Parts: sequence; C-alpha cells; structure tokens
Amino acid sequence: MRRARRSTSVYEVAKKCAVVRAEAAMDSPVRCELGRGAAVMMSKRVTVMTADGKSVDRCLLTRPVEGWTSFKCLAASAQKPPPDPKAYRDGRIDAILASEADGAPSEPRVAAPAGAARGAAVVLGFWGSSHELVADHTALWVGRGLATWTHVPSPGEDAAAARGALAAFLEAAPADRLVVHCLSNNGFSWLNAFCEDRGDLLATAAFVFDSAPHVPNCVPKTVEDALAMLIRAQTAKVCQAFGEPPDPQHPVYRPRVERFYGDGSRNPFPGLVGMQVSIPKARPTLFVYSRMDSVILPEHVEEYVATYDAADVSTLEFATVPHIGGMRVRKDEYNRSVDALLARAFPASDGSEAITEAISAAS
Repeated sequence: MRRARRSTSVYEVAKKCAVVRAEAAMDSPVRCELGRGAAVMMSKRVTVMTADGKSVDRCLLTRPVEGWTSFKCLAASAQKPPPDPKAYRDGRIDAILASEADGAPSEPRVAAPAGAARGAAVVLGFWGSSHELVADHTALWVGRGLATWTHVPSPGEDAAAARGALAAFLEAAPADRLVVHCLSNNGFSWLNAFCEDRGDLLATAAFVFDSAPHVPNCVPKTVEDALAMLIRAQTAKVCQAFGEPPDPQHPVYRPRVERFYGDGSRNPFPGLVGMQVSIPKARPTLFVYSRMDSVILPEHVEEYVATYDAADVSTLEFATVPHIGGMRVRKDEYNRSVDALLARAFPASDGSEAITEAISAAS
C-alpha cells in the first residue's frame, strides 16, 4: 500500500453499486453494498498494488458505514458537510418522523404501461418507505406491460379505505394475469389485512415477497406489538434517509425514534392488530431475501418458505445485499427471477401470450 491522501469531501456512489469491505485489500470480507446515489463521506484515499502488479485506488469511508471501497465507484457530490453534524442529524430525524406523525396516508398511485395493459400488478410498500423509494419496483411491472397499483402505508392509516381502493382496482384487473409484490413485513401485513375479507380476488395471482416475511412480527397481536413493528420500520427509514443500509437496531437512530413515538399514543393501528395469516399459498411465489438483511433475518423467511409446496416456490437469495436492496444493486438478477416467475405463472398455453411477449420486450 502506498500514498495516502486525506479528504473531507462528500461523494456519492456513481456506479450501480459500491462494495464496502472491512480492509483495503480486494479480498477482504464484504461489509455491505451501497446503491447508486448513496451519499458517502471519505476520510482517506490510498493506492494499493494487486497481486498482478496493477495499482488500484481504494478509499476509507466513515459514513454511512465504515469500510473500504473502490474510488472509481464514486463521484464528487454537491453536498457539503453540515457545520454541526449532530444538530443536523437530529433535526432531520425529527422532520422525517413528524411528516408521518398524524398518520397522513400517501395516496395509492396507478401507473399504466405505454401501450395496452397486458395484465395487472400490485406493489405494497412498507412503513417508512415512500413512492420514490419503491419507484423501481413499480417500474419493474409497468415495463412488462402491467397496469400497476402502488400503495405506501403510513402509520395510523385506516386500512379499510385503502382496501376499498385496492378492491376496485383488482375487480377491473384480468384475474388470470395478476401479480402482487410485497416489500418487507409491512407489505406482507397490509396484503394479509386485505386478504381477510377479499382474498377471493387474489386466488389466481402470482406473488413476490421481497425481504419478507417474519410472520410473528408482521401479524401483531397487540397494539404494543404493532408499535414495536412501527419503531423497527421507522428506524430503518431513517437509515435509508441518511444513505445507510437499513438497521432497525441502529444505536444512534433507534433511541430517537423510540422517544418520538413514546407510548404509542401518536398512532392507532386500525386493521392490523389481531390478524390471522390468510394469504393464498397454492400459487407461484418468488421469495427474495439476503443473508445480510438485519431487518428480516434470512432464516425467518426460510421458515415461511418451508410451509409452501416446493413446486410453487422459487427463491432469489443474495449474500451481501441490504434490506429491500436487491432491485437497486442486483437489478439484472432480480429481473431474470421475475421473468421466470411470470413465464411459470402465466404460460402461453393459458391464453396469456401477451404476458410472455411483454417479458421479451422488457428484458
């Protein structure tokens, strides 16, 4: 290793992803992957020699995680370090949480493909997400010719109103060409709440469960259980807002989230407490999860996968992708798995030739 250079500038990930390792060496253990656009703070830049004699620039990151990555993955950012980092951090956390304090819902959105719709898709986000955070998941289905209904739940939202809007969308959708895409435990929870009274509309759907589920945590039995789920989700959202991998136990962010929500009086949890799992299983289902997910542990997803008939299940397992990060940092693999699901769920022989045509056009 040679030539160390100090820097206090803010950079951002300019390539599809940046692999962060424990040490400067290229074969050092991977700590995480950061997606395109993530803001990072670099404290040191060094040049190391590889085994074949080539020189490579590596840099030490201090934010959002500590570790080493390739300098060529980064580009200078227009952001400047705040003069008082702690005050800036705390103020931004409070603003993020206050924006949802009263349970104001984010209205569902319907996105139509450029041509005639060849089917329908439902994307269910999670507490702490936004339409911007799930935009790639919506675009995934629109690009395959499916009219797509996207819902991002808010703490305290009354699920009954959103259930009515979803029912109206599904009743107009082609039942033999329907995909439901759930993100994290909250997406699974919300779908399960819907299935309690209108599961018949999903009897012929195909499903994608991304980073979900851990069933004991997504079907809360009490308001206290629901509050714990909310705090986990909102802590993960704060992490994402700061460009960090979601961590529901973050040592700095979680205590402030807990103080904000206090005893739970800020948010009721209508429609979530006391649910029973009622999502149909005998349908083609893709499970996407990561060994490095600290929000929904991989073994919890695998426990639920084991309750399915193997013939109905496909899995996409990542080694180093953060929670809900597969679409962002492993887009090609994600697309291939989705295409395989569509081809299996809606083969040309059942009259859904247009779906397979859309797969070819989007791939």
